[in-house]
Amino acid sequence: MTSPVSDNHSSIPVFLEAGSEMQRRINELDWSATQLGPIANWPPCLRTTLGIMLNSRFPMFLFWGEKHICFYNDSYKPSLGREGEGKHPGALGGMAENVFAEIWPLVGPQIVDVMSTGRANWFEDVPVPMSRNGRIEDIYWTYSMSPVINQDNTIEGVLVVCTETLEKVQQRQALEWSESRFRQLFNSNIIGFITWRLDGEITEANDAFLDMTGYSRQDLENGHISWSNMTPPEWTNITQKGLDELEKHGYFAPFEKQFFCKDGSKVDVLLAGTFYKDSRSEGIAYILNISERKKNEHLIAFRLQLDEALRGLTDIQQIQYEAACTLGRYFGAHRVGYAEDYGDGQRVRVTRNYTNGIQGIEGIYFYDDYGPALLDTLKKGLTVVRSDIANDPSLSEREKEAHAVLELGATVNVPLTKDGKLFGILFLHYKNAYHFNKSEIALIEETAQRTWAALETARAQAALEASEQKYYTLFDSIDEGYIIIELIYDDAGKPVDFKYLEVNRSFERHTGLKDAVGKYGHELTPNTENVWFETYHRVLKTGEPVRFEEYNAFTNKWYSTFAFAIGTSGENTIAILFSDITTTKLTEQQLRENESKLQLQVAARTNELSAANAALRQINSELSRTNTNLEEFAHAASHDLKEPIRKIRFFANRLKERLESRLADEEAYLLSKVESASLRMDALVNDLLVYSHLGHQPMEREMVDIDVLLSQVLEDLELDIAESGAVLRTHQLPKIQGHKRQLQQLFQNLISNAIKYRKPDAVPRITITAAETSVNDKQYICLSVADNGIGFDMKYADVIFKLFSRLHGKSEYPGTGIGLSIVKKVVENHNGFIEVVTADNQGATFKIYLPIG
Repeated sequence: MTSPVSDNHSSIPVFLEAGSEMQRRINELDWSATQLGPIANWPPCLRTTLGIMLNSRFPMFLFWGEKHICFYNDSYKPSLGREGEGKHPGALGGMAENVFAEIWPLVGPQIVDVMSTGRANWFEDVPVPMSRNGRIEDIYWTYSMSPVINQDNTIEGVLVVCTETLEKVQQRQALEWSESRFRQLFNSNIIGFITWRLDGEITEANDAFLDMTGYSRQDLENGHISWSNMTPPEWTNITQKGLDELEKHGYFAPFEKQFFCKDGSKVDVLLAGTFYKDSRSEGIAYILNISERKKNEHLIAFRLQLDEALRGLTDIQQIQYEAACTLGRYFGAHRVGYAEDYGDGQRVRVTRNYTNGIQGIEGIYFYDDYGPALLDTLKKGLTVVRSDIANDPSLSEREKEAHAVLELGATVNVPLTKDGKLFGILFLHYKNAYHFNKSEIALIEETAQRTWAALETARAQAALEASEQKYYTLFDSIDEGYIIIELIYDDAGKPVDFKYLEVNRSFERHTGLKDAVGKYGHELTPNTENVWFETYHRVLKTGEPVRFEEYNAFTNKWYSTFAFAIGTSGENTIAILFSDITTTKLTEQQLRENESKLQLQVAARTNELSAANAALRQINSELSRTNTNLEEFAHAASHDLKEPIRKIRFFANRLKERLESRLADEEAYLLSKVESASLRMDALVNDLLVYSHLGHQPMEREMVDIDVLLSQVLEDLELDIAESGAVLRTHQLPKIQGHKRQLQQLFQNLISNAIKYRKPDAVPRITITAAETSVNDKQYICLSVADNGIGFDMKYADVIFKLFSRLHGKSEYPGTGIGLSIVKKVVENHNGFIEVVTADNQGATFKIYLPIG
């Protein structure tokens, strides 16, 4: 595109003075932004060549420099198509490879040859299909290419003098058709010629036609080639229209169709023909192979379809799927999709894929199943092509089977990488063998890159929208007022007003001002103090934010304000964050008034508190002494009770030994009750003694190996374990800081309970595990003791830890009701806590949480 420039050129150079359109456009284009730089710096040979070209009435084109920058004169403009629909005027100053992308494979090497050898070239009546006026047009050209040599004898460009010769070529072809058919047949190397009959027989054909269709001259001589049999069914109607035109006019104008080749493939051709003079049944036709052109047209159409399919999409998976569908339909592939690399060097995941006649392969797959070299090659950024998987010698039978399960006969896998890291793969599958050519692979790779670019754009757009959403959510949700204003200056550069550009919802609540956006400060608050303008002006000039508190007379409120400049220099925009601090100011005033009163009250209250604190310290001292006495009493009482109990047990045993043979049943029963009561009392006193000892923690803890400690516990419970047949399992138990004796009592009580409360028909199974865990951001070791016993209702989960608490009668399960109280006391002594998970007849799991560190 050209753009007018007001001050880039102080005067018009001599070679641009004539005032033609192209001279004007060259003069107006901002060349300083291009590789050539300002016109004033152009070399003399370029100026001279342009002067000759621009003043010539013969169509001329100049390719200049390594990038082949494009120049052309007014006479060449029509060849570029209608303005706005063709290449004019955008071609001026563009790089030839971009401007003439559709014909660059043809003219590019010719230009390079002239610049590298210095030899001029001449080309006559060359067909050059060029994109102009919104479509590909077949144009014939006669042109010469001459080197442009600089003062230092180096070649700087190529001057092309040319003319369109389509009409001339058509006239010449018409004349040649009227000449000897044999000379036409065998002198053409590019265009195929045939002689034919209306019944479909091809009587003669040149080598060009035979080459493009794959038939041999022997096939022709044997009568095996028929134009009607070579016509695919879908082209029958178009062919018939050509025959109707032939019947009406004696010739048919060029039209496009396809022929079947000998191998069953199809070739795109441009076909034209005529009857022989004085014949209405035989004629001659020329056939131009336009497969390459059609291929380019299809490529352009594919790229347009891909762009259209992806336009406006923001969902990542939808972008991938639409690209896969477009590519799959173009190639007629059986499956196309994208796979996401897991990043673990092993797996890849397929989400959604295009399929055509076979199943989708959504799921997770391992790279190694499809060949050991697959992942390494993809990580290098290289495309992996397998054209015939069933016969691929690089794959093992197991790997071939893995491909066969997914109906893979041929595959292309294109890696999607960023900064050297593999993120995904574009794959294209055929169920049978398929030999990909280089252009097909290049198109698949191009699609992968275009899709990746669309994905990056979508991600960036999503991130931008998310950022904007966060901004506007914050903008409208914060309690503080937030506004963006533009400071207004008078002609003398003095700030006199401001305009509201944006306000949030809290603005109206804090100020009472409505519909502020677009209005000026003096409209809403006519008597705004100058201090506000001066402050905002200082922020703009210094770039330093400012925080201040100020009273606003209009609103009769105090505000805490933070102002800072935003935008680019010259925009005069300021962001202001403010909050209503009127209540705070009034409170401060009230506080100051009450401060002296409070000081007096505080002094009096301080004296009262001092007396109260002294009394509190006295009470605490007495309470501590009382607690100590209670613990000592419990300890002493337990010891004092043990001797009478021992004597009761002793004398009961003596009586039993002496009178056993003379006791009646009732007397024996009563004596056994005394004996069992004394045993329970002994156990109760022992447990009370243990419980009282827990109040006297050792001064220091030690590192306790739980595995070793459990061995000691199991040794103590050896008889109970043997009698019950209990099975105990442990898993990776740690070493922890704690009171060894107390932890031994903890495990002994829990394991003893697990054995005691077992199911009568089941072997007791006890599992002890340990794991690190976090509770409320604090790290714990969780020791778990689980059994398969009778369990209990969870509503008793807190009751069981209370002293003397029992859920069963003494006749069912003996005990004192102190064991779990001891367990809880030990846990609390270690600054931990205990939980239980259980249900009736479902076993119980006790979880002890002990803090780490």
